Amino acid sequence: MNSFQMLAVGTFVLSAACGGRTAMDTVTQSPGEAASFGGTKATGGAGGVAGGGGSKASGGTAGTGGLKPTGGTPGMGGVQATGGTTSAGGASGTGGTKPMSTEVAAGQYHSCAMANDGSVKCWGYGFYGQLGNGTWDSSSVAVSVRDMSSAMFITAGGIDSCALLRDRTIQCWGGNYSGELATDSGSYSLVPTPISGISDAKDLSLHNSHVCAVLTSGAVLCWGRLYNPPDGPGSEAYATTPEPVPGITSALAVATGDYHACVLLGSGTVACWGFNYAGQLGDGTTTDSFAPVQVRGITSATAIASANAHTCALLGDGTVRCWGENVFGMLGDGKSTDSSIPVVVSGVTNATAIAGGSCALLKDGTVKCWGSYNYTEYGNGNTSSYLPATISKVKNAGAIAVGDSHACAACTSGEILCWGQNGWGQLGNGTTNFSASPVAVTGL
Repeated sequence: MNSFQMLAVGTFVLSAACGGRTAMDTVTQSPGEAASFGGTKATGGAGGVAGGGGSKASGGTAGTGGLKPTGGTPGMGGVQATGGTTSAGGASGTGGTKPMSTEVAAGQYHSCAMANDGSVKCWGYGFYGQLGNGTWDSSSVAVSVRDMSSAMFITAGGIDSCALLRDRTIQCWGGNYSGELATDSGSYSLVPTPISGISDAKDLSLHNSHVCAVLTSGAVLCWGRLYNPPDGPGSEAYATTPEPVPGITSALAVATGDYHACVLLGSGTVACWGFNYAGQLGDGTTTDSFAPVQVRGITSATAIASANAHTCALLGDGTVRCWGENVFGMLGDGKSTDSSIPVVVSGVTNATAIAGGSCALLKDGTVKCWGSYNYTEYGNGNTSSYLPATISKVKNAGAIAVGDSHACAACTSGEILCWGQNGWGQLGNGTTNFSASPVAVTGL
């Protein structure tokens, strides 16, 4: 789910790292295809991707299949807002030999970063294999995802992670409670495994129990838990193979929430489907719909981002509109009242990307976030903000991601900063200590 700025091919000097330290790295940056996320979507077009081409190495067989690990995921019954990557374009190469992290994704209790060479590293909670390194161990520092060398977009969910590859196939790894790996529910994979039947994807979004992909044709396929169950609200329906969403033929991007999903269409409009108890479908009602309905008043969207029960759209003029649940100020209008129609996010006028439905990357490289899920994810010392607040210490950001209880920013220097809850090492700084201020990820 995301927006980005096209950057002309050329060389430029980064004047400062994301945390404000001086850096003189020389970077050649190319126009990139929009990265998407389980929370941020890009303006349309298949386009090219920086450093594109090549093929993905096999995901391997170690740790695949079998029954899911015993035991439960802490907090799985609670609120989740998964996050993915929202970027302002990716770097195609660096002046040195070390790969530079250009994208970031935030899940429930883990995070992942993608480098400009297509490799991926993850950190945080790993009990279901969502770190992709062939183990189910958690890690408070970044570890390499096995056999991943051609990723062009990453997204993270509750107990799994996925990557869209340069050959437009998709690979996922981790838990599989609802068929998120497009295999029988209950199996799992400790390393990336291909999603069968998809070879032309251009966008991808993973949330707690379902995955959706946009194809180059504009169609949308989803698998895992379905939010258009054939028996209506309250019924359980799962798909272990990608299923088309009826009536969608011109999608540019997709964003998945906890019990709903939305697509950005080529017309600049947005359509959503699923549960609607908080108005998260944006059609002016709270009536569930298991066919896509148009969001009211949105005609110039360039990106979308969804969280638990709300969605936001970035408009062409750099402003942001949000709708749905607002109990903790997630709509950014200074209130705590749900809204079934889009409302203006106060004080955001020059956004270039949005993530998780609660953060915006601004044109100057700074980040503003709003709302609270009872966790600090602002990095400014505050525990909540019903109006957008600037994240301290984050400058020259190129990508952002919002997870369940933490957030991350990828800097144009290659550094990644994260802040918020850290009980499973999801901040990646080698500790499990909470941090209200951004800290640097180690091991990249």
